[in-house]
Amino acid sequence: MSEAERAGVLAEMRQGGLVPKLAVDAVVFRQEDGVSNRNFVRFKDSKLGKLARSFKGVPFLRDHRQWDLTARGGTVVGSELVDLGGGAKGIRQTIELVADWAVEMALDGRLDRFSIGWNPTGPALCTACGKEMFGADGWCGHWPGDVVEMKNGDETTVEVLFTDAEGIETSGVAVPAVRGTEVEDMRSAAMRAALSTLGGARPPRPLAKDTSMLEQIALALGLAADAPEKDILAAVSRLRAEEAAHVTTKAELAAAQARAAAVEAERDEQRVSTMLDRAVEEGRIRPERDAKGARIAGKLELAIRDMAKKLGLAATEEWVKGLPVIAPIAPRLDSGGGDPTPRREPAGGTDAEPTALELKYARQLGVTPDVLRKTKTLMLGQAADDDKDE
Repeated sequence: MSEAERAGVLAEMRQGGLVPKLAVDAVVFRQEDGVSNRNFVRFKDSKLGKLARSFKGVPFLRDHRQWDLTARGGTVVGSELVDLGGGAKGIRQTIELVADWAVEMALDGRLDRFSIGWNPTGPALCTACGKEMFGADGWCGHWPGDVVEMKNGDETTVEVLFTDAEGIETSGVAVPAVRGTEVEDMRSAAMRAALSTLGGARPPRPLAKDTSMLEQIALALGLAADAPEKDILAAVSRLRAEEAAHVTTKAELAAAQARAAAVEAERDEQRVSTMLDRAVEEGRIRPERDAKGARIAGKLELAIRDMAKKLGLAATEEWVKGLPVIAPIAPRLDSGGGDPTPRREPAGGTDAEPTALELKYARQLGVTPDVLRKTKTLMLGQAADDDKDE
């Protein structure tokens, strides 16, 4: 439509004439490799075509006023993904305008910038760390627009990468988040229909979205979609403070747990030592000593300490209580030959039926009662042999 045609239609409208339907071709979104838009939003390249096509049939609005029926100015009747050159891709749409305000603003040149609205249908990832920016595990720690240093030393601008999305509306705006949106052509609806019949209309194709990033962030922070920027910044500051406090609390908790574990381990070790001292006093374990006569942990004591770690103190105490009592501890008399230290076996001998306690420990250790009994006899006999060799 020429300037003269536009001026004529506009003059007729303002004098009370009928408002004609107007078809506008416009690039409503563009995405370029290595170039961020004002909202630092990017769509996965492989999903751009699908997104563009999803805009066909969605309403054309004023300023993304999705809640306001009177803000609708028309309908997107075609949408496609196009190559804009220089590594940039764009979403080109054909928009049919019917509302007075939309037609008049298009004719007088005020409707010349656009923005898209969409709903994410896949995870929104952080381009710096690859994690979900606001996922089930909370905030990833990076903010759109931040400049961060990568592991290789290069600096990068953080963006939100939407892995999938669907278009819900296109809007006319004064300041779009994406630079470079524009009107490419304008014609009457009758002319558009004629071109379509002749095969000259652009085929509808994919479109992309560009709902205000501030609205998305406000909603993610639990604020109203139209929250002022100062409230959003205040909420972000609180979130960062809470994150720092959480990290500090987590570190303090880990230190406290480590201290508690150390105290618990020391207490258990003391209980095992007390149990072994009592077993020695009761004559169930023969103590071993070094060359100076100081008591040392023998093979049996070491085996019992290991058992306590694996089976627990309660089970080990029960097992130790089942050890047979050895002859009272006293200086040995040298009879001039033979072995003054008696060999010990569990009550009833190795051929006796296993006791309930022996069955219990055999199950816990994964061995048969016979193996358990023979091992027990061997350990006690070894302790006696070691004592004889002192």
